Amino acid sequence: MVGTFSSSKIKRIFIFQMLIIKINIMSTFQVVTPNDLSVATKSLESKFQELMDIVVKEKSTKSNEETFLTKEETSKLLRCSIPTVNRRVSQGILTAYKIKGDTVKTAVRFKKSDVLNLFTPSSYDTLK
Repeated sequence: MVGTFSSSKIKRIFIFQMLIIKINIMSTFQVVTPNDLSVATKSLESKFQELMDIVVKEKSTKSNEETFLTKEETSKLLRCSIPTVNRRVSQGILTAYKIKGDTVKTAVRFKKSDVLNLFTPSSYDTLK
């Protein structure tokens, strides 16, 4: 349902709800002038914009961040030997990423998310 609202409409709803809360907290008999509403609206709009900026920044930071692991780190995370890591790569179970320009040795890295995705939920029945 939230997807059907524009950001400006969500903003207005948020501001309206915050004003209702402010009015309820202050007192039901207190008179709120249009100037009070204007000041409160501007304050809430700036706070709302700050929150939106933080959310957007956090999303972009997380989407651009990917941790890569060495073979040693991968084997420690999986609690297996390096030959087992090599075998999983050759079987296509795990994807290795070669470092561009490194021809002296086979320096490969593994996405941490790929390694963690190797762990799958298992029921007791599959362990028998």
